[in-house]
Amino acid sequence: MSALRRAHALGLLVVAAGACHTSSTEPRRVATAVVAPDTASFFPGTQRQLVAAFADEHGKPITGVPVTWRSSAATIATVSLTGIVTAVAPGTATVTATIGDKVAAADISVLAPVATVTLTPGALRIPPGDGRHLVVSLADAAGHALSGRTVTWSSSNTDVALVDPSAALAIGRRDGTAVLTATVEGKTASVSMTVSAEPDSLTMITDRPFNCIRPTECESDWDFYGSDQPTIHNDPTAPKSPPNVARITWHPGFEGGSGQGQTCRKLAHTTVYMSAWLQLSANFEGHPTGANKLFYIAMNGNQTFIVPEADGVGDAQLAPRFVLQNLAAPYQDQNGALATTVGRRQNFSQPVQIVRGEWHRYEYLLVMNTPGAPNGSIDAWQDGVRTFSLQNIAFIPANAHSTTFESICWQPIWGGQGGVVHTQFYMELDHVYISGK
Repeated sequence: MSALRRAHALGLLVVAAGACHTSSTEPRRVATAVVAPDTASFFPGTQRQLVAAFADEHGKPITGVPVTWRSSAATIATVSLTGIVTAVAPGTATVTATIGDKVAAADISVLAPVATVTLTPGALRIPPGDGRHLVVSLADAAGHALSGRTVTWSSSNTDVALVDPSAALAIGRRDGTAVLTATVEGKTASVSMTVSAEPDSLTMITDRPFNCIRPTECESDWDFYGSDQPTIHNDPTAPKSPPNVARITWHPGFEGGSGQGQTCRKLAHTTVYMSAWLQLSANFEGHPTGANKLFYIAMNGNQTFIVPEADGVGDAQLAPRFVLQNLAAPYQDQNGALATTVGRRQNFSQPVQIVRGEWHRYEYLLVMNTPGAPNGSIDAWQDGVRTFSLQNIAFIPANAHSTTFESICWQPIWGGQGGVVHTQFYMELDHVYISGK
């Protein structure tokens, strides 16, 4: 073979080999493209790594191919050749990764840092068991309002108050004060919260320890009705003003339906708050009717009464109950029937018990109705736990003798009619505080 022919043949082999090699390494077409994460939010001066992923029509990853990264707004966020995004200034930008005609994108938000946190209201006062919504306002250094940030809540005393973070709801738990704090990106704001069943608009009427009974002795703003009861006893365990407490005693043979004595404070107020610390002896015998009356709150010329009771028979469990006597209009009783004299058991929170031999604190907030209108109310707490919320009550009629609550009496009546006391037992009262307007 001539040299020319050999050269020609060799050239054909080279071209063929080259053609074969080119075919085996031809780039696969990109069918899908994604960037992870596809959204990101961060602050000026910080960085995030984005990762682009490409695949062919069979879903097989394509690697080792140069990617072109771009930012739609370099004044907001820049992106490096390897997908590192740097936040520059608050705003939004789109970062894209491209191979050929396939583009994947990520939405970038550069957040203005929170400069100030404000809580509204700045202070609040609520009863135990109630809640109030707090409003968190955020602003950047220029005073522009911000939103969409995570708020962390804390309380200086979770026994008194805490916050439900799902609704920014401040919840009162027990009497006392607590500081509630909202924290956002290291910035904080606080609100002082007082938990008390007594509204701060009321003025003290009386604050009585039981160091004596008769008005001529020391309690000139109280009236005393009875012969030899109540009496003063020494009890160092009394929770409010030890060691002296007032006691009323029932002796064997006493017939139900009447009292042993009483002490009363006159009123002339349309809103009244009362707090009293009371104990039933460990062997206290519930009247056969279950009616064991603690106090009487009078109105309408002593014709209408609110009567808190310890509801229970014999040595069975006792629980708080209200009896409303001689209302101006029918009200629903505990069984759903309408009447002008009704009994109502607890209708709020988890039912509580009155434990014999233990001191309990009773709180009542009473609001008089507009004469003839059903807009009066009773709210009650035992040991800081709300037990009653009775609304839309017509206590007094349009032609009432008076338009205020007239008196509160500690007037323990055993019964209900009938029944005879079998063994000696007693009721003690440590302290009474009353305010009103």
